[in-house]
Amino acid sequence: MWTNILDTVQYWWAITPVRAGAILLASILGAFVIRLGFSRGLRAITNRTKSDLDDQIVAILQRPVFLSALIIGLAWSLSVLIDAGTPRFVAYGLLRTLAVLIWTAAAFQLSTTVLSSVSGHAKHGSLFQPRTFPLFDIIFKVIVIGGAVYFTFLAWQIDVTAWLASAGIVGIAVGFAAKDSLANLITGIFILADAPYKVGDWIVLDGDLRGMVRRIGVRSTRILTRDDVEITVPNSVMGDAKIINEAGGPYVKQRIAAKVSVSYEEDVDHVAEVLLSCVDGINNISEFPKPEYQFKGFGDSGLDFALFVWTDQAGKRDRIISDLNMTIFKRFRVEGIEIPYSKHDVYVKQMPGSEPRADSEQPTDGEQPDDEQAADDEQPADAQQRPDDEQAADSEQRPDGEQRPDDEQAADSEQRPDGKQRPDGKSDSSDTGKAAAAPSAARSAANG
Repeated sequence: MWTNILDTVQYWWAITPVRAGAILLASILGAFVIRLGFSRGLRAITNRTKSDLDDQIVAILQRPVFLSALIIGLAWSLSVLIDAGTPRFVAYGLLRTLAVLIWTAAAFQLSTTVLSSVSGHAKHGSLFQPRTFPLFDIIFKVIVIGGAVYFTFLAWQIDVTAWLASAGIVGIAVGFAAKDSLANLITGIFILADAPYKVGDWIVLDGDLRGMVRRIGVRSTRILTRDDVEITVPNSVMGDAKIINEAGGPYVKQRIAAKVSVSYEEDVDHVAEVLLSCVDGINNISEFPKPEYQFKGFGDSGLDFALFVWTDQAGKRDRIISDLNMTIFKRFRVEGIEIPYSKHDVYVKQMPGSEPRADSEQPTDGEQPDDEQAADDEQPADAQQRPDDEQAADSEQRPDGEQRPDDEQAADSEQRPDGKQRPDGKSDSSDTGKAAAAPSAARSAANG
């Protein structure tokens, strides 16, 4: 009986497709047995420990071990079906490359999990801390990628020595081609070493972008804003930017200021008392340090005050400022404290479309310059207009009040050396105009 069974098995085993299928089936059964052993046996052991690290490691290794068993069985079955040569070489190379990729992904997860656990339970002063976690994460990932490239070359039976000999030229070419990526990588290492910020800190980038640091990666830093929007910033930009770390300093708490101006007519002591009372009833404000106020200075329109409070909730900063401003406005309205607004006096020198003033016009060609006009205006005291009583005396000489004939005016002009007429149109023959003759003659000679 047993002899017949063995003969039957040998008969079917001699058939190549049957033997290959049997090997593949056995590998699949073996893979499921291994998976069952991981899920039942190893997890039963890890559940007895206090740490969750071993449970996470078993969960990460379960999938690559299962797939590796399937790949080994598939490679064995292909070796039966395919003869030695190029097809078998290509098939083995693909399967080995697939195995390298599977274990590379598992190594990434494993390194991140182990580093997170170690840094989370690290003591003060130890090498592995949450601040240094991204740095070691980058280093382990670079090592894993290098190992993956090396084993991929071995899978295709490529001589690595020849590649290492030409690594200098290749390095220069890669440096020019991936200079931005290398800049981000190097800057990321400097950021992690210098530690201007860490994961969980609230930062302000270039005075514009504000958010919480979610992750510091090999190439970029991820920031989560208050709008629940995650922004990815290259590390090279982060290295050159001005960064305000609101979580920096020896204490976790940060100070928040609410600024307000009041009228110059208000009592400053009353204003200070009202400001301090505005803190009551507002959430997320720390009791210590206590709120305080400051008289900042004398503004253009009012007295500048500031109310300072402390909080340990950096994400609630905008909400706290809004609540403080609302409370201050309502309390000031109840207390009758005036919040001034800017006031300006505007003087209009000239309305649009209007003609310029006469005094702003420039002299034309026919007009005298200002210095000549000033010289004309400077007349001797005895050459000024006669008083009204003298003019009245002239008017009494002609009862009809009419102007004298031209011959009479000419006669008067001969009597007045300066040749000027009186304002009423009559000539003056008195001696008061004789003193102005010499300056007038000199000016006429100069104009001539």
